Amino acid sequence: AHIGGALVGFIMMWYWKKSQFNNNRWN
Repeated sequence: AHIGGALVGFIMMWYWKKSQFNNNRWN
């Protein structure tokens, strides 16, 4: 696996979790 792919996947997961947290807070 490419390091870049793993990094992008990690960032996407972190961003998604951050977005979910913000949505829950607004609700």
